[in-house]
Amino acid sequence: MGEEAKKEIPSKPWKVYDAVGCNQCENTGYRGRTAISEVLINTPKMQRIVAEGAKPYEIEAEFMAQGGTNLIQDGYFKLLAGQSSLEEVISVAQE
Repeated sequence: MGEEAKKEIPSKPWKVYDAVGCNQCENTGYRGRTAISEVLINTPKMQRIVAEGAKPYEIEAEFMAQGGTNLIQDGYFKLLAGQSSLEEVISVAQE
């Protein structure tokens, strides 16, 4: 993965927000949408291990070795950046 794709943990102090409702968000605590994502880059090595019949955990290990960020990690980055709440991250990124 390119350097621009790598995510960094926001500097401390971390502030975790709770979703608190108001009239603008119809008392949900959320306004708008923020995606959490996981993008597998189709590198030559990834193509090779998939073509050779790699097991899902082997594909995931290569994904992480390439600097990939899975759903729960991306959710936590959004949490620490104040873009989501822990409850929302857990509800969306459950395995």
